[in-house]
Amino acid sequence: MARLLLTCPSRGRPELIKEMIKSFEDTKTEESDLCIYLDNNDPHLSYYIENIDKKYYIVGEQMPVAQIHNHLVDIHPTYEYYMPVNDDMKFINKCWDILLINAINERGDGWGISYGRDTDGKEFFPQFPTFSVVSRNIINTIGYLYPRELKMLFGDTFLLDIGRAIGKLFYVPSVVIYHKQPVHLDTYDRKSEQFYNSERDAYARYIDNNLEKDVEKLLEAISLQGAVRE
Repeated sequence: MARLLLTCPSRGRPELIKEMIKSFEDTKTEESDLCIYLDNNDPHLSYYIENIDKKYYIVGEQMPVAQIHNHLVDIHPTYEYYMPVNDDMKFINKCWDILLINAINERGDGWGISYGRDTDGKEFFPQFPTFSVVSRNIINTIGYLYPRELKMLFGDTFLLDIGRAIGKLFYVPSVVIYHKQPVHLDTYDRKSEQFYNSERDAYARYIDNNLEKDVEKLLEAISLQGAVRE
């Protein structure tokens, strides 16, 4: 049985998701499953359904991207690890899933957030855990993969802040993920400054109200697990 679930919203970009699925199938091990969320009001829905294996997707009401990831985690509670991904990415290395899972198990004693190198073909972005594997125990402890305040942006910032705060952020440079950054997409609809500011403010509210509480919960849970093992 697979231990890792990839969660992936996709809307209006069926050709990109086909490329992403192929890279997933070509490089994954038996440790990984993929679930794509399609909006029931997407004008391209019929094309998705005709061209994607039904084992890979579910269809539901349109909702914010960050909350789609939360929803897919909530309805698939049996996995040990989760990886929120995009439809504009491709996996490069074979066995990348094993490498990311092992980083958490071996370096974090089963707790943590691991990530590889995110590249657009020209630059690498090691400063952000853009596509991260997150252990289920972190999600169970704080109650979500992403804060409920978020709609689309600052998810990687959240994982960076949480991982650093609990000392469980693991960079795995041998894993390379190609990410077709939005500025390279012909169909990219630039997010307005108003939307960006709204997301920034939402994450600021999370920091003010809940980040410290979440970190305390996680540190306590990690400590308790260590005490039980002793």
